[in-house]
Amino acid sequence: MVTLDPGLSVSQAALDEMHALLPVVNVLLPSLNEAQKLARMAAPEDCARVLLDKGCQVVALKLGRDGCLVGSREGLRRVPGLAVRARDSTGAGDGFAAGFITGRLAGLSLHSAAILGNAIGAMAAARVGASMETMEGRDVLAFLQSYGQQEEHNEHLEAIQQALDLISTRFTEQEEEKRPWWK
Repeated sequence: MVTLDPGLSVSQAALDEMHALLPVVNVLLPSLNEAQKLARMAAPEDCARVLLDKGCQVVALKLGRDGCLVGSREGLRRVPGLAVRARDSTGAGDGFAAGFITGRLAGLSLHSAAILGNAIGAMAAARVGASMETMEGRDVLAFLQSYGQQEEHNEHLEAIQQALDLISTRFTEQEEEKRPWWK
């Protein structure tokens, strides 16, 4: 799987190179600012459509506390963020990418992978520093379970459950092997 997270500062030369790469990118993981630069559009949905038209298979557009917009040629879907008291956003985008990619590699739908990405990103923003070393699988499980119990997220219950099942299985396997759940 080829993934691309464009990075914060994108020069015009880099934009041209990224446009040339998009047809071989399976998952593009831009922030809204990066997507706007790449697509030369303002609205997240317009950005995602342009980037998909340029050839990438999946766009997972990071929207910070508002969650993400995921899409493929089959359509687009907004997935709301998980409310946390943000302490440091350093690493939140990388946490989202790690959760999303992990979910996709494990066979989760775009929706479920987005839920997992949003959870890891939110958990990263709720702590100081960018390290996932101390992020326990049981914490991710509890966080996703509390998210699933909020009535306003009823339309996401199946996707949340898929993410919970993945983390639960991974956590159990990795704990038995005495390795971090996310490796």
